[in-house]
Amino acid sequence: MTSETYADFGVRTIQGAYWMLIIMAVLAANTVVFYGVRTHEVYRAAFAGMWVLAVTIGTLRALKRLATLEKSEATKFAFERVMLEPILGLVPVILLWLP
Repeated sequence: MTSETYADFGVRTIQGAYWMLIIMAVLAANTVVFYGVRTHEVYRAAFAGMWVLAVTIGTLRALKRLATLEKSEATKFAFERVMLEPILGLVPVILLWLP
């Protein structure tokens, strides 16, 4: 992994993207567990847990592939699109199911 910047503001490096993803995935997973324990809706919580896992794995794969590409305007654009995936995939789970 290199420490090249891909954006002008916000999360600017691949390492920063990994940290943001870890924080969001842990928060989303905890929210799903708390929801399942509080409501006893095991199947719905399991589905949400699989959703969190799928978004996390998809983002990790995209970030790994992006790190191997040569840096250009296209990779900067791809980085911005990759950073939207956990935001659009995990934030609704966190906000809708927080106690």
